[in-house]
Amino acid sequence: MLEEKDLKLFIAGGTIVFAFAAVALWIAVAVNGVEWVLAHIIESEMLASSIVAIICILILLIGRIFPSARIIGCYALIGASLLFWLSVLVISFALTLNYWGSIGVLSGLLFGIVGIIPIGIMAAIWQHDWWGICALIYGLMLWWGCIRSANVEIDKARPN
Repeated sequence: MLEEKDLKLFIAGGTIVFAFAAVALWIAVAVNGVEWVLAHIIESEMLASSIVAIICILILLIGRIFPSARIIGCYALIGASLLFWLSVLVISFALTLNYWGSIGVLSGLLFGIVGIIPIGIMAAIWQHDWWGICALIYGLMLWWGCIRSANVEIDKARPN
């Protein structure tokens, strides 16, 4: 498992990155509109997440072939999980802003940064946006899978 210090650093770094991404996304929405953001940024994030998912599978395979490379793969998986988490947050942010407006986004942010994800899922369910729901669940599964795989690889890399 990750040490508590590493986990706190990971959460703090992710929070800072998300804060900057949220401000940039809000500015992009204000300047170009929700449709432009959904058409350009979300598509690019989904492509990047898919490419990184394939790279994560290759990292896990390399860790099986070369056990000494497992620790490097762990850090790569943790970095990939940050991308997946950020993708889920941005997609849920955009869906919430598109369907429920700034009130929905602010209510999601009141629950903490993670609160925007369930609000985004509820907004997508309310509007019958099944592709949005699938994208959010896919991103959550990728995020959780990367974190879990990194924890398993760290445990295997440690000497007994």
